[in-house]
Amino acid sequence: MKRIQGFTLIELMITIAIIGILAAIALPSYQDYVRKSRRSDGHAMALKIGQQEEKWRANNPAYSKDFSTLNLSATAGTLTLASENGHYTMSVHANNDASCSGDLATDGNRSTAYCIKAVAQGRQSADTTCATMYYKIQNGNTSTTPAACWSR
Repeated sequence: MKRIQGFTLIELMITIAIIGILAAIALPSYQDYVRKSRRSDGHAMALKIGQQEEKWRANNPAYSKDFSTLNLSATAGTLTLASENGHYTMSVHANNDASCSGDLATDGNRSTAYCIKAVAQGRQSADTTCATMYYKIQNGNTSTTPAACWSR
């Protein structure tokens, strides 16, 4: 008697179900990992801007909100700048409230404080936890919010 080889329909359905369950668990985890890794784009740019702000402030009476004066943009009057990989839009504001909404050019604290705001763009905007990150300087002290976005 000749033996029949191959998969039965039940075996095939079980295999597909197992693959589906694994994909349902793995895909969201992978997407979360990718979003977290893209945060480093915003972190690196915020630190670069902070470094340039400190260089500027060493020779000037106040911090600057114009990226061209910080040697980060060739266009004078540039007030927003994309991060290196384009996942965040960066801007510099007065550090006068929790949301960094003040205008650095007119704020009275502009000689001692500033805030770098990173707003997620494109696919990174799905990172609802860290859609907006802040890097704040006040009298030489730094703070970052939300804290979960800056931890390792």
